[in-house]
Amino acid sequence: MRRTLSNGELVAETVDLYSPLAEGTTLPTLRLEEGNVVAVPKLLDVDVAGYNRSLIARSTLAKPDIRVRLLSYAAGGATTLTLPSGSTFREALNGVPLDTANLRSVALVRYDPETGKAIAQEINGKDALMGDPNADVPLRDNDVVVVGRNLVSRLSYALNVFTQPFRDVLGFLLFFDSISDSASNLFRPSSGR
Repeated sequence: MRRTLSNGELVAETVDLYSPLAEGTTLPTLRLEEGNVVAVPKLLDVDVAGYNRSLIARSTLAKPDIRVRLLSYAAGGATTLTLPSGSTFREALNGVPLDTANLRSVALVRYDPETGKAIAQEINGKDALMGDPNADVPLRDNDVVVVGRNLVSRLSYALNVFTQPFRDVLGFLLFFDSISDSASNLFRPSSGR
């Protein structure tokens, strides 16, 4: 937090909100005044290993709910799930009929603001349901879960053909909304090609 004093002097103060949450101590008190500048730096790759995303997701610092889009043949189309912040991949699969879904090939697609592209990760949903922590990854707001090998391959093809980066997360979401809108074509049986 940066503040300019009445004499023109610039004062900067670093506030650690993570350690009190991790250690269960009280958060620091800091009074903000008009003209203060609060800068929140990006989490560096070197700090990710010791950073507990689940703890932050359950805190009052995060949004209480996240929205995850689910595209699935077995579920009969596309839907948007509202899940508590801190939910994992397994919880997104609760809306999928397990007896008809191909859970071995599930894609988790998320928007990467650095590159402006959608990043797809293939996950074995059965492993996630069995409690494998490597498969039961934490979800983020605006993630897209795609169930079914054919649907995953069609989506991968569409993302590869779509070579322009998304301008922002809204463009990313509109791409998947357009897929949802054309769900009648997407969820119809293949023509044998």
